[in-house]
Amino acid sequence: MRLLRARPSLVDGVLAVGLGVLAQVMVWSGRMKLEHYVEGQPPQFREMGPGEAFHVTPGLRHRMVAIEDTDVFEVSTTELDDVVRLEDAYGREGTSKA
Repeated sequence: MRLLRARPSLVDGVLAVGLGVLAQVMVWSGRMKLEHYVEGQPPQFREMGPGEAFHVTPGLRHRMVAIEDTDVFEVSTTELDDVVRLEDAYGREGTSKA
C-alpha cells in the first residue's frame, strides 16, 4: 500500500495502463477526477471524494487529477513492472507510446 499526494495543477499528470496489475485506489482526503477507459472506448470521468474507491483492472487506462489537495491510498498486486506510462506530464523516464 502507498499513499499518493496530489495537488491541483495545470497539467493532468500521468495516463497509465497496468497490463497485469490489479489495483484499488481510495480517496482519503480531498477531491479528484478519475479518467478511465479501455483502449478504443471513449474516456469516462468520475469525481471522487473521501471514502470513495475505484477498482483498476488489467488493461484499464487511468489518470487521477486532483481537484484540490488530495491524499489517495493505492493498493496493488506486485506486478509493478507491468505498469506503462502512456503520458507523463512530469517528464519521468519510462513513458512509452502504446
